[in-house]
Amino acid sequence: RRASVAVAPAKAVPRAGAERAEMSPCAVVCWRELCGSPRVRASVAPLLSAAACRRLIAACRRTLDAQPPAAQHAGLVDYRSAALVACGPEAVAALLDSGAIELAAEATGISSRGLHSGGPMPPEDVMIARTARWQLPPPLSPRPRRGLLNLHHDRHKNKGERLATFMVYLTTVDAAAGHGGETYFPAAGVPPGDQVAEEFEREHRTGARFIEPACELARLCEERLDAWRQAANDEKDEQEEEQAARRIGVGARAQEGCALVFDALAGDGESAGRAWHSSCVVTGPEEKWTLTFFKSPMPLFSSMLMFG
Repeated sequence: RRASVAVAPAKAVPRAGAERAEMSPCAVVCWRELCGSPRVRASVAPLLSAAACRRLIAACRRTLDAQPPAAQHAGLVDYRSAALVACGPEAVAALLDSGAIELAAEATGISSRGLHSGGPMPPEDVMIARTARWQLPPPLSPRPRRGLLNLHHDRHKNKGERLATFMVYLTTVDAAAGHGGETYFPAAGVPPGDQVAEEFEREHRTGARFIEPACELARLCEERLDAWRQAANDEKDEQEEEQAARRIGVGARAQEGCALVFDALAGDGESAGRAWHSSCVVTGPEEKWTLTFFKSPMPLFSSMLMFG
């Protein structure tokens, strides 16, 4: 298997409280490195307890139930999302008690900004999302079946770039049984000159954030997803996994409490093409819930206010 990296946090995450008490008492988080540039890592074990995950879901469910499914995914999945703070004080309390804020800061190396606006810095960008199998009446224009839901880059829709993403799966989706729900990076780990990576680089330079599902690039990524899924079901040693990644990219399955952290850019600041990714369509009976932190650089003016 790919190497596991033990990361000792600068500050040990406090474990007080009912939810945190059920978390691993170890102050060292172990990551499985899926790709080195851009960095893509998956936690070896759950970082949030089952109780913390259930509490977050319960606190946010009413808000997401009140929303209509995302129209662009109608007929494929029932996808709904919201800023976590929009789900109310119970959701904020559940997040604070879970320890996820500290974990996100440690995993990305980017400090937390707090959850509410009104201070000298923009607030933390935290999203809760739910993806479920489509069970509503079919849309007037049925969509072709596919595995990738939304090929995209986590660049901000407004001015500026996000540097890293920290995402926790709050539920498990049985991908081994073909139920989907994975997070897939079709160009991560591929060699220089890779056709898919170069196409993504060109899209990024135009300012694009999403790839149309009917285009040729999306078709190539679907082929890679099929190959990656087949390889993921086979036991491989570390060398075989590295060789596979150079052809078909990397990904992670949704496991309750486990986390995925990845950079929006590679270390050279240029390899944005390898950071494009997609969640996968959920086809089984499970609901896929995720908690996502989009980490942006700390504003320079905040340091000026503090020390200038």
